[in-house]
Amino acid sequence: MSQGNRSIIFLTIIIALLLLREVGQQFGLHHFQPYIALFFALSALKKGPWLLVPALAYLISTMVAVGGFQLWMLSPLFAFALIVGWGKFFSRKASAPLLLAGSLGGATIFYLVTNTVSWATSALYEKSFAGLAQALWLGLPGYPPTWTFFRNDAVATLLFTAFILVLNRMTLNSPAQQAVEVSA
Repeated sequence: MSQGNRSIIFLTIIIALLLLREVGQQFGLHHFQPYIALFFALSALKKGPWLLVPALAYLISTMVAVGGFQLWMLSPLFAFALIVGWGKFFSRKASAPLLLAGSLGGATIFYLVTNTVSWATSALYEKSFAGLAQALWLGLPGYPPTWTFFRNDAVATLLFTAFILVLNRMTLNSPAQQAVEVSA
């Protein structure tokens, strides 16, 4: 199979993963989405424009869902940028167990950044340690607790990172690259 065909297969599966965000929402699985895994794993494993796919998918799907661009969307984008840096840190240490552990770190970064920014910018949170604790654990009344978003993000990130690692070995590595990775 040519490198171009492998890239098309990989891209098609990434797009399918992105569609899972919408499926998860339909079943009440808030934040059971592949974005953290995609930003982390692609920055750790790939070079080039791969990160444009999840970035554009996030922006487009979120803008469609809420009816346009809103300022709060910058918080997740900032968290994703930090996760890309975190993934680059792991690119030299690309063992599967280390990447899976690193992906959990990515989920933690996302959770802390987005909930802290929500606390800092929302008038609905008291600007105190108690208000920050509420933002990081319970969230706002009428919504699921924020810890459930973190749980779903963490589980999804582990699952999707593992899937991306398997997919990466199957589709994008040549047999010579796979032999080098196995011997390393």
